[in-house]
Amino acid sequence: MILLSFFPWLVLPAVPWLATGAKAQASLAGALVILGELLFWPGVALAGKDVWEAAKSKGWKHILPDLLKRLRSEG
Repeated sequence: MILLSFFPWLVLPAVPWLATGAKAQASLAGALVILGELLFWPGVALAGKDVWEAAKSKGWKHILPDLLKRLRSEG
């Protein structure tokens, strides 16, 4: 879920080309932000306390490589 939460943020810069009109663009951008958050926080809860502690100590930029290592080692 954490990995999926990055996709709405990656799509966000393309909103001007995906929707016409300011109201539609604002709605789409808001929906993408909310979707990203709705995927991220439950993903953190599912990942567990050790992932949360690693993210707090190392910073959120470094958490993705840690998550990928954990997925490879458990899979």
